[in-house]
Amino acid sequence: MNQRSDFYVVGIGLSAGGISALTDLLSNLPQSPGAAFVVISHLPKEAKSHLDKVVARATSLQVSWGKTGQRLEPNHCYLLPAGMLMTVHQGKLHVEPRPNDHVINRTIDIFFSSLAQQFEQRSIGIILSGTGEDGLKGVYAIEEHGGIVMVQKPESATFDGMPFSIVAKDHPDFILTPVEMSHALNMFLKVKKGGWQPSSLKTASR
Repeated sequence: MNQRSDFYVVGIGLSAGGISALTDLLSNLPQSPGAAFVVISHLPKEAKSHLDKVVARATSLQVSWGKTGQRLEPNHCYLLPAGMLMTVHQGKLHVEPRPNDHVINRTIDIFFSSLAQQFEQRSIGIILSGTGEDGLKGVYAIEEHGGIVMVQKPESATFDGMPFSIVAKDHPDFILTPVEMSHALNMFLKVKKGGWQPSSLKTASR
């Protein structure tokens, strides 16, 4: 499997305050949306996270922590383990420890960039609540490779740093609340084989 796969991969980046936005988004998707989802969250390196249980309660997707060699499949949700970096190559995840000298967390940029290179126009990048600018370079890469970008409305985010940086410095396809985002995403996935263009849903993004 590579960028010519017949399903989309949705990368979701979030940091502080993003868990509730994530669960709002996932809980409003249909039972089988037909895409693979990869959640990149800024978890503390030594954290004992229960994010997998939180996400599993919010969605019918099969939820698991990402592992090296794991092949992306539709209707699955893969989570970045705490203290790790994750990329995708030839349709499979690669997970490795985040170096100690990485003072600024760029896990979203790193994953989104690999997603864009591998899945090109079948990559979708979503930025939810969080601080800082992680994700900005990643969404540039997704756009350059023909994918689409969705950003949480800054005013609806608990922490608007990450969403605001995308809105201020980029031109995302959609600026939506998490619930609106799930509906737009579902509509897109339903008509993905029918020549869908981002402009067809632009009125929902403002």
